[in-house]
Amino acid sequence: MLILQFLYQYGTFFVNIVNILQFLYQYGGDRDIIDFFDDTVLNYVIYELYFQDKMKEEGCYYGLFDEINKKVEKIELEKWIKLYFKSSLEKDELEEKIKIEKENMKLIMETYNNLNIESVNNKIIKMKDFDYIKIIEKENE
Repeated sequence: MLILQFLYQYGTFFVNIVNILQFLYQYGGDRDIIDFFDDTVLNYVIYELYFQDKMKEEGCYYGLFDEINKKVEKIELEKWIKLYFKSSLEKDELEEKIKIEKENMKLIMETYNNLNIESVNNKIIKMKDFDYIKIIEKENE
């Protein structure tokens, strides 16, 4: 039951973020943008969800997920991946692939700009002071 509740509450967010990352890694996206989604957004949302009770207890829960959840755009990954890995593309397929890439990058940049804002960054900076996160981040250096 807990898994279903988790998927209902958080599943779409994680699917959208992972799709963005998969697209950026395959497409050859900008490393700073990949790092932002992977090392910042994804990691800190996971920290917040995992340590939520302890963070609330210690007064350092800031509601990061609640702020960014609805700001993550859904991109078209499934159709693009099929075209990307197809060995030979017809002209119309190539045009469709390019069109999807442009639209995906537009949505990704909109998401990036909607998340890379002062209120989100301030929450992340504050979360870095949480003892458990300090330990994890220090081990990842």
